[in-house]
Amino acid sequence: MQVVDLYEEISAAIAADELALPSLPDIALRIHRAASDPDCTFATIGRVLKRDTAISTQLIRMANGPLYRTRVPVTNVRSAIHRLGVPGVRNFVTTAALRNLFKTTDLKLTQRFRQLWEQSCEISAMTAVLATFCAGFDPDDALLAGLLQDVGAVTLLGQVSRSSDATPDDEMLDRAIEEWAPRVGVLVLTHWGFDQRYIDVARARHDWHFDSGDEKTTIVDVITAARLHFYREKRVPGSWPEFAAIPAYRKLPVRDLSEAGGLLLLCEATEEIEQVRQMLRD
Repeated sequence: MQVVDLYEEISAAIAADELALPSLPDIALRIHRAASDPDCTFATIGRVLKRDTAISTQLIRMANGPLYRTRVPVTNVRSAIHRLGVPGVRNFVTTAALRNLFKTTDLKLTQRFRQLWEQSCEISAMTAVLATFCAGFDPDDALLAGLLQDVGAVTLLGQVSRSSDATPDDEMLDRAIEEWAPRVGVLVLTHWGFDQRYIDVARARHDWHFDSGDEKTTIVDVITAARLHFYREKRVPGSWPEFAAIPAYRKLPVRDLSEAGGLLLLCEATEEIEQVRQMLRD
């Protein structure tokens, strides 16, 4: 498959409204429906969660994790729901359920899906930890937003895996994801009925010059800074800007940089980031 063929296939699918958009995972869909009910209670959410032991266990770990520092440990789902609140539980369950989108039966793309999942987990963890230094952000909301920014990329990989043509090489895939992931991400999140702020997150993937025009830090600013930090500290191949050149950097409350040009506060929070990352991966 040539890169122009891949572009034409994706472009035609989008234009004809035929791009195969993933469905929101079942447990996340049920939680969203329950949480949108005005009469929803903690008990209602608890009954939904009882159907998924794995998600319930992860929720308890989340409530005891570094993003919710407390001296009193959470030992059951009910206490975890009380600690995070209904919106927090909804965000976390969606985050945990998204892992299923990053899987494939296409052996030729297994490594690409795995690499994207690992990278998304780390950037999402960095986003959540960075959000704790910024006023007005819930860590569970930042964690979810960090993963959602790559939903367009994983949808594109899924489109490639369903194609009857030969699998494109890594360079071709990178170019396709770079060009199309933001637009596809917007389509997916609109299809799922997500709030505009999450759609803005998807649209701003790799838009280093994004500026909301607001003096306050936005969730897009936090994710943009976390992603650039990841690329610079991990020395990911590419032409990445200096932090001083992006509007998001100027809105951060702490702007000290490391020798590698990343955010020093995230370099010093590696333990917390690793704990959150492991929680997502397990």
